[in-house]
Amino acid sequence: MTDETENSIDSGRGRFRKHLTWLIGILAGVAGIVAAVVGLWPDPDFTLKAWAERADAVCDDTNGEQADALRTAVDAWGNALSKFKAGTATVADFVETGDLYNKLAGVSDKQAGDLSDIQKPDRDSDEERVKVVISNFRAANRMIYAATEKLRAVDPNNPQVAVDGFNTKMKSYDKKAHTVNDGLSSLGANQCVPPVNY
Repeated sequence: MTDETENSIDSGRGRFRKHLTWLIGILAGVAGIVAAVVGLWPDPDFTLKAWAERADAVCDDTNGEQADALRTAVDAWGNALSKFKAGTATVADFVETGDLYNKLAGVSDKQAGDLSDIQKPDRDSDEERVKVVISNFRAANRMIYAATEKLRAVDPNNPQVAVDGFNTKMKSYDKKAHTVNDGLSSLGANQCVPPVNY
């Protein structure tokens, strides 16, 4: 009788192990099927609205630095221009102003790069609109760099050339900047548009 009890206990354990192994196998198979379905399920479309939300977050992070750089550069230009009109401007005044505008262009370049790093919308027409605005943003920044070189290369005997060259370049920049701001607004990236025009 003891052998029979031991055999029935052993067979009960064996059956339990067999059922447990079978159950684990089924669960593993179901988990594999679920993983395959989840892996093959398409991600939801990345929309223009989603892009704009991320763009606004990027701009929230960089707007303060950009506004400070812009304000500092504009103030320096006003100071250099006042000195120029009074006949007291030095080469250092123009070079310093050029350096400050150069810094502004660098901050703007970083913002354009950060916007470019955001995933583009899935819809082709929206993706193209984003690319055009970022391309215009970078072109505007190159215009600032070109304008700074006019100031940094000032001829102390004829500073009027630097003043005229800078003003001409910055007028072109202003037009391009309005195009960029209008483009950002049309994309819904309203935090990227400066609240004040300088």
